[in-house]
Amino acid sequence: MSDIRSELTHYQLSPRIQIVVGDIIKVNKGTYYNRENGTRLALGKLRGEWKVTGIFKNADGDTELDIVQHGPVMIIETATVRVTGKEYPSPVMKQIIRRPYKVRLASPRTRRRRVSKIESSYVETVEDTDWEMLANIVKENKDA
Repeated sequence: MSDIRSELTHYQLSPRIQIVVGDIIKVNKGTYYNRENGTRLALGKLRGEWKVTGIFKNADGDTELDIVQHGPVMIIETATVRVTGKEYPSPVMKQIIRRPYKVRLASPRTRRRRVSKIESSYVETVEDTDWEMLANIVKENKDA
């Protein structure tokens, strides 16, 4: 692998959502260790919220995100995570499988708007019925 990377303006997370520099994301999945009994042990625990500081395409054509831990933390951590590409075994240890990380926005950009309740000013008031007038109309119809 080469350290040559080209900078990108955004990463297309889904057809409607783009991740740009400055977005707050959450990260999961990633590199894991295959144990002898067949279970997987996750190696990269990137818990919490992370701020995107750079988006790059590496020499293999995979997209990478440079991230820094976001929030009131005493120790500032930085990391580079690969978000596209295939799984492959590590060249150092064959039991370690390198797979791309899954990312998502920490909070949605737009929230659904709630339908407001009908205000009392819009409710029409029903007037009292004039029963005498109705009785007169019914009498006229009976006589005819």
